[in-house]
Amino acid sequence: MTGLDSGPLPTFNYMFKTANDINVMAEGELRNICDEDVSVMKGSYDYVGPDGNTYKVDWYADETGFHPTLDHLPQPVKPDHPEVAAAVAAQLAFAASEGYGAPAADNPCPSKGDYGAPLPAYDSLPDYSKKI
Repeated sequence: MTGLDSGPLPTFNYMFKTANDINVMAEGELRNICDEDVSVMKGSYDYVGPDGNTYKVDWYADETGFHPTLDHLPQPVKPDHPEVAAAVAAQLAFAASEGYGAPAADNPCPSKGDYGAPLPAYDSLPDYSKKI
């Protein structure tokens, strides 16, 4: 069965190596989130860079987007002074008390077709083609 016979496969996995030595592997499954089928996947790939070093990217993708982890990229700076760490913790606590940073599972499903106020029409913009 190819998956094309009766719709998407509920689970899948694959692994391959390309001719230019890129190794790829992934696995995933279909999940129903907010009444929509969503592919939830995780995997990795690695390649040899022009400098001869091997670079690896681990990732997962779900209804919140694509999330890579790359050890070879710069990492966030950790506060190195207690007062800075305390200020960061206070800001994060305040944001949480205001409802920001809540886990996606706590948020209701967005309503479909509700994209906020429409943008202004382009025909109402000034005509900049006229010379003064």
